[in-house]
Amino acid sequence: MKGFGTRDHELIWRVVRAHWDHIRFEGIKAAYFKKQKTTLEYHIGKETSGSYRKLLLELTQSVGKAKG
Repeated sequence: MKGFGTRDHELIWRVVRAHWDHIRFEGIKAAYFKKQKTTLEYHIGKETSGSYRKLLLELTQSVGKAKG
């Protein structure tokens, strides 16, 4: 996520869009880990703050949780 601050709109678009397809999003997170050697959640937490961070982390961590 080098220079991530200038690409917030892309992060929001990708996380929200991918969040709806849980299987695909788990694949995205696994590929990110394989390439970056750290989790997507870690980088989001490191590069964001406040309510914005809380929202993005909730979206990334809610994948795979039971709904209901």
